Amino acid sequence: MRLTLGFNCIFDLFYFFRKPGANFMIYKENNKKSLLSCACSLICKTMEMTGKNDRLRVYMDEILHSIFFLGYIHKLRLAPERFFGKETVTKAKEMFPWPFEMYKSQLPTRTPFSILLDMMEIVHEENILTELQKLLEKLKFPPHLHKPGNTYEQFYSLESTVICVCYLDSDPKRYYGASLSCRTGNSKRILIDVSCLKTWHELVSHAVMSFYPEGPGDGITFPTSVKCQAYFRDSNGYNKRGPCFKCHQLFNLKDPDPGKGDHPYGNCAEAECLSKLLFKNPGIQEETEMENHTGENLQNLRCLTTARLIEELQKVHIQMNDENIHIYSPMQ
Repeated sequence: MRLTLGFNCIFDLFYFFRKPGANFMIYKENNKKSLLSCACSLICKTMEMTGKNDRLRVYMDEILHSIFFLGYIHKLRLAPERFFGKETVTKAKEMFPWPFEMYKSQLPTRTPFSILLDMMEIVHEENILTELQKLLEKLKFPPHLHKPGNTYEQFYSLESTVICVCYLDSDPKRYYGASLSCRTGNSKRILIDVSCLKTWHELVSHAVMSFYPEGPGDGITFPTSVKCQAYFRDSNGYNKRGPCFKCHQLFNLKDPDPGKGDHPYGNCAEAECLSKLLFKNPGIQEETEMENHTGENLQNLRCLTTARLIEELQKVHIQMNDENIHIYSPMQ
């Protein structure tokens, strides 16, 4: 028995409402419906992927919690039930009760799309970008929020439009990372801070924290054996893209594009994939150069980041303190 909840009719309905409006209020409403339709579509397809695979159920649980959290901190306060049809929400609560209970009180450690990447690696093992492109064609996400053109033609999507792949010269293993896809309010800042405190390798976290907001910054220099390539998705699929200038500062990546750097430090896909590489290859850290990386400096940065995170959470009515940053654990 597969865990499909039968959302196809729901996305078709929401997809109809994506047509841009003529004024801001109509645009806001359509943008909300676009986010709802993207979430419905992503939930449906990942449910289909999950099937009877117990290993994937953990990721499905995590995706739901991450989506519900982003809906909750959205300025329109989207409740979890909004992402389901009336007949399917009860079944979803039975299969995955904890995301419905914990989305207001516990924090996700990554975006839904980052979790999806892990699922794709388990299901397909190879040709991840090709398979991801096929999946995205089925999801029918709206045009990228940051595409050129009229602001009212750009919508909130859960898609990470940039994927980065890094690897070692001597190892066929690839490590994938996604850019942050939460694009409204302070959700991006919250996810970056949580990632620095709870998710990324300490070298990557140190680098990102040291540059924000306008610090002098402590960049990382990886050995030449580490290769890193970003890919941007357009209508033709994934195409190679050079690093932005901020990633050049963070990770000393070559040939940066000086015109790309509007996002905060830590937004780009490079942070996630390089962090994964460091976790899986601890010996690389010995060959990696980073000025000022001491326990004391790292702890000072963590304290500043924790204080900022608590302040950002208060803005979305989530109360935590530096001794109680509650992180969600899937399939509790």
